[in-house]
Amino acid sequence: MDLLQNPFYILNASPRDNRRRIVELADERSLLFDSSECMGACSELTNPRKRLSAEVAWLPGIGPKRVGEVLSLLEFSPMDLLVVDKLSSIARANLLAAGLERLHDHSADDVAKWILEIAWTFEGVDPGELGMIINEDRIVSGFPEVLDTSVVEAEIQERRRYYCQVIKSTKIGRASCRERV
Repeated sequence: MDLLQNPFYILNASPRDNRRRIVELADERSLLFDSSECMGACSELTNPRKRLSAEVAWLPGIGPKRVGEVLSLLEFSPMDLLVVDKLSSIARANLLAAGLERLHDHSADDVAKWILEIAWTFEGVDPGELGMIINEDRIVSGFPEVLDTSVVEAEIQERRRYYCQVIKSTKIGRASCRERV
C-alpha cells in the first residue's frame, strides 16, 4: 500500500484518532472526495485487525505536523526524502518506497542508491519496537492493543513484499533484478 493510498492519508486521520473522530472524518471527506473510498478507509481504520495493516504501512511514531512535512516532500520534492532522518525504521522505509515510486528520469546510480537505502532501513525494523509504537497510539485512540508480536511480524513481511514490488516496478529495478537472477 502506497502512502498516498493509505486510509490515514485518505481521511487525513491520525493513528491517535478514536472511532468517533474517524467516522466524522470519513463523513466530511466523503462530501469532497469519492464516498466509497472514504467509507472503505473508515472501515479499515475502525476494524482493529485491518487497522494494523494501515498502521504498519503508514508513518508510525511520527506526529501529525511532521507527517504533513514529509508528505509535502513526497509530493513536491521526492529526492529530498533521502536526507530525512529521526524517523522509525518502518516509517522511513515506507517513505523511501513511496519516493522511489515517484522518481522519474533518474540514473541507474540514483535508483540503486534508493534501493540500498530502503534495504538498509528495512533491516532496522524491530517488531517489538514497532508493536510498542502502534500500541501507544492505540491506547490513546481507544483501540485494543496488539498483544501478539507474530501479527506485527506478518505485517512487516507484507511490507517487505510491497517494497520488492516497488523496486521491481522501477524501470531500472526490473533490469537489475533480471541481471541478478
